[in-house]
Parts: sequence; C-alpha cells; structure tokens
Amino acid sequence: MEKKDIKKLAQQFMLNAVKAQAGDKVWVEYMGEVGKELAEACADTLAEVGASAHMVDSSAATINAKLATADDAAIQKMGEEGMATMQQMQGYIRIKDDDDQERITVPVEKMNAYK
Repeated sequence: MEKKDIKKLAQQFMLNAVKAQAGDKVWVEYMGEVGKELAEACADTLAEVGASAHMVDSSAATINAKLATADDAAIQKMGEEGMATMQQMQGYIRIKDDDDQERITVPVEKMNAYK
C-alpha cells in the first residue's frame, strides 16, 4: 500500500470511526509490520488533531518475548495493568497483520490467559 493510501486510511479510522478529538487518548494496538505502519500513521493523524496515541505492540515477537517465561501471576498482572490503562482511553483500534500472528510460539493456554 502506498504512503498516501495509508495516510488516508489512518484518517478514516481515527476521524470517522474512532471520532478522535483534541485531548483524546486513543489505544492504538498493532500486530505485525504492516499493522505497525498503519498504526504509526494513525498516531500521526491523532497528533494532527491534538489527540494522543497509546501505542501497543501485540506482534508475535512481542507476545513470544512477554509470555515465554511468564507465569500465571505475571500474566494476570499484565492484564490488570493493561485494563487500567485502557480505561483511561477515549478510543480504541486494533490493526492486525494476520501473517504476523502465525508466528506466535507460546502455548495456547498462555495465549488464552493473556487474552
């Protein structure tokens, strides 16, 4: 996808779907390199209107690193901290690169607890 198309899509997401306004905080979660590129364009769009992006990398590499050695208590703590942060947001978007998610190598039980 070309940069100008990515910018237009980001504007569509942030201004029309999320309806971001000045002062808003928006959770921008992304997965994979394609997702990251669009998420960064969303963050730029938010900044242009005076809103801010809380970027969350949920890529396979990040998930694998976070959960590889995490026990149930650590996963629970991550979830609680994420929920507390999310409750401060006025908007949310998840940008997913399906190819990236196939690279998650942690056991299914850990992924289910993390979700």
